[in-house]
Amino acid sequence: MGYASQGGDKVNLVLLYNSEEIVNGRVLLQGRRAQHIRTVLRAQAGESVRVGLLQGNMGTGRILRLNEDSVELEVELHNPPPAPDPTTLILALPRPKVLKRLLVMLTTRAIPSCPGWN
Repeated sequence: MGYASQGGDKVNLVLLYNSEEIVNGRVLLQGRRAQHIRTVLRAQAGESVRVGLLQGNMGTGRILRLNEDSVELEVELHNPPPAPDPTTLILALPRPKVLKRLLVMLTTRAIPSCPGWN
C-alpha cells in the first residue's frame, strides 16, 4: 500500500476540519479536496494519503471508496504536527509587485514572524 502523490513526493497533506465528523475513524470528503485526491494525486481505492486535522495531529487516510462526488477515508491521526519554523524575516520595504510575490512565498513557508507586520 503506497502513498498517492505526484512525482513520488510526499508533500500533499489533505486538511480535515474540526467541523467534519470523523465517525469510527472514517471521514467523507466532498468538493475540492475530493477532486484533488482524484485528479492531482490520482489516488485509487486502497491507497493512502497524508492527512492532518487543522490545529491537531497528522497521519494517514486510507481510501475506502472513491467516486465522482466524494472520497471516503479511514483516518489514523497519531503524529503531532512539526514545530513552527523559528525563522524571523527582516527585509526592506519592497515594491508592491515584489511584495505580492513575497506574501505568497512567506505564506507557503509558514514564516511565523516578520517585525512590523501584524
